[in-house]
Amino acid sequence: MTQEALAHKLRVETTTLSRYERGEIGISWEMLERAADALRIPIQSLVVDGSVSPGLRADEDEIVRSYRTLTAAQKRVARWLMPRLRDLK
Repeated sequence: MTQEALAHKLRVETTTLSRYERGEIGISWEMLERAADALRIPIQSLVVDGSVSPGLRADEDEIVRSYRTLTAAQKRVARWLMPRLRDLK
């Protein structure tokens, strides 16, 4: 599958997909799942060394791993809370 075809299936720009591949920007677990489905491969094939993204630091990876264990309601609360945490001094 071409990068353009995959980007189209994932509904992202090819530049965004390229930045995911190079580790320049983080990728959500949901996007990884969509990519694995589109490519018809196990999601583990897209994960390097058990990390969600090779560009993540250990503490960031821990946050992502914890997020994945939350219920849908807990994820909504976490997404609501994240921008507010940035305002804390």
